[in-house]
Amino acid sequence: MMKVGIDAIQLDIPKIYLPISVLAEKRNIEAEKLTKGLGLQKMSFLDVYQDVITLGANAVVKLIEQENLNLSEIAKIYVGTESSIDSSKPIASFLVSLMEQKFGANRLQECDVVDFTFACIGGVDAMQNCIDFVKLNPSFCRY
Repeated sequence: MMKVGIDAIQLDIPKIYLPISVLAEKRNIEAEKLTKGLGLQKMSFLDVYQDVITLGANAVVKLIEQENLNLSEIAKIYVGTESSIDSSKPIASFLVSLMEQKFGANRLQECDVVDFTFACIGGVDAMQNCIDFVKLNPSFCRY
């Protein structure tokens, strides 16, 4: 039986943040409810030149470079998100375009791109769909 799972992961986090105690004070919430109850210390914010596309693109570039991936071997880019950029074009389609600009045109022309929107469940659905794809298409495995 083939084992399918996560071999590598990357992320990008905004550099600007607000201490949770300040946020709690401004929202009239007890700080301990957030710090002790939820374990939060800081809340990050996007800078004026950032959006969900730049966060996704930075994470994908890091992953491609970290794992030395060949773009023409990537079959799917699935994005799990709470936020879309304009409620029409999938974030994943922007990521494909940016990756082709950085690493070479038409290397992702056979890649399927989809956004799964709805917070955490979007990420879980994206992962489950990719796991199902690998189980059905084991030739796409690198290992």
